[in-house]
Amino acid sequence: EKALGAYRAAYDLDPTSHKALSRLAQLLFDSKEFEEAGKLFQALLVHRRDSMETGEIVNVFFNLSTIKEELGEHAKALNMIEKALDVDPANAKVLERAIDIYQAKEDFEAVLRCKNNLLDAVGDDDTKLKLHEEVGDLLARKLKRPADAIKSYGKALEIQGDLRRVLYKKMEAHVGLKQWDEGL
Repeated sequence: EKALGAYRAAYDLDPTSHKALSRLAQLLFDSKEFEEAGKLFQALLVHRRDSMETGEIVNVFFNLSTIKEELGEHAKALNMIEKALDVDPANAKVLERAIDIYQAKEDFEAVLRCKNNLLDAVGDDDTKLKLHEEVGDLLARKLKRPADAIKSYGKALEIQGDLRRVLYKKMEAHVGLKQWDEGL
């Protein structure tokens, strides 16, 4: 409460102050005062975007997406996530949020695009393995592209070649394409 009061006072003195705007907006966001926080995050982008670092801009758009989602403005929430991706297309946190939103909308091509971007952004093999399998499942089940699913399952198996569930999924895709020899 003290910090909130102090930053409100600083904001009242200089409504375009980067520090006052960003800290007050974040405190209001953390307090779930979403409407006021949203206005301040917007003001921050209007008045200070040129002097902000990429990560801070992405975080502001991410927070605005959360705010719009909380206020029931789903289309605007997606718009904020897309703006964050325009700034940093490899941000894992933003990509994961985009995947959730696109899955809810059943926009599976967009989910695929984001998962592929996320594959480029992550470094550890466990996450890559999981993502390759998820991409394969998406290609096979939702997008009905078994040949592409086979490639994705193959990439998962390059990471860990003895995963029976992935081997089985790859085999199913081959059988679906009537590629009997490859399926075995």
